[in-house]
Amino acid sequence: MDQDFADRTGAALVVGGSGGIGRAIVRMLGERGSAVVATYRGSRERAQLAVDEATAYGVRGEAVALDLLDDAACAAVVEHVVAAYGGLHTLVDAAGPHVPMRHLGQGAPAE
Repeated sequence: MDQDFADRTGAALVVGGSGGIGRAIVRMLGERGSAVVATYRGSRERAQLAVDEATAYGVRGEAVALDLLDDAACAAVVEHVVAAYGGLHTLVDAAGPHVPMRHLGQGAPAE
């Protein structure tokens, strides 16, 4: 895979890096040469797993708790990334609520 992020200053910040899509993005960014910070709301273990997969490619990374409803906390995370990694080159918003899915065949027909 291309190392197209390897020459970028700073890190990528993946908000919601512990979920399925977020984890895949964290891993891909690491594989492509980017330092990466993955945020999580409830599962530090899943976020750390994503970071571990990314850092296996030789990049820096960390998992950071974040409540997106707290504006000050959001600003603090960005400031941390900039200070710790020398900048922020990419921001990915992969955060979202769990939406229960139901197969269409399991519902009652509409009239």
